[in-house]
Amino acid sequence: MRKRTKLWADPFSFSLYSHPLEFGRQFDIRPWAGHAWAMKSEIIFEVTDAEEGGYCASALGCGITTQAETVEELRAMVRDAVNCYFDDPSEAPGIIRLHFVRDEVLAR
Repeated sequence: MRKRTKLWADPFSFSLYSHPLEFGRQFDIRPWAGHAWAMKSEIIFEVTDAEEGGYCASALGCGITTQAETVEELRAMVRDAVNCYFDDPSEAPGIIRLHFVRDEVLAR
């Protein structure tokens, strides 16, 4: 009976050995590392109401900040700010998340 064993060389390639005397077949998934099924990063913006009106968005974890008058304009400004911050498009996050924060004060 043949025993199947998996030996992992690194996270992106592995070899399958069917038999101890048989040469393994090498599978390398590096060409697909940037493909859709590879894990994509995301960036989160905290969106607050600006004191002078409109919205202010600041990225958590990196120094990206932008502002706009409307939500539609803010979305366009955030995309533009992320594209300007990351020079290499392969390093840019795949997902941009806007987290709207509203501070309300209630009087008794």
